[in-house]
Amino acid sequence: RSESLNYMASRGYIERGDFAKEMEVKGCNALASCVVYDAISQGKGGVVSPVVYEDKLEVYRSGISNGVGGDVVASSFVGDLNGFLAVKVGAFFGLVFCLFIDFAFIANAGIEGWLK
Repeated sequence: RSESLNYMASRGYIERGDFAKEMEVKGCNALASCVVYDAISQGKGGVVSPVVYEDKLEVYRSGISNGVGGDVVASSFVGDLNGFLAVKVGAFFGLVFCLFIDFAFIANAGIEGWLK
């Protein structure tokens, strides 16, 4: 559970910092904790809905407890990480596109200013 004092934490949302603290208390690797949180959040911010959090954990746990092995868990986890990467790459390309448009406007204004 979240220990933060903000609005989202008071509504039960899980924050990245609280998740990392909880995993550190349990003795988990900090990098692995960040990767798991990124897979659960799918790159959509620093907080995760408790419903999404429980659903993702249930998928990860059910593959192990049903005896189907790590293939289901691994494929689900990899799919979640790929979703995270797709969101981040899409945001990066959106930023690059916006910067390109800005530089084009600046260059156009500079050229027009130089020619007058």
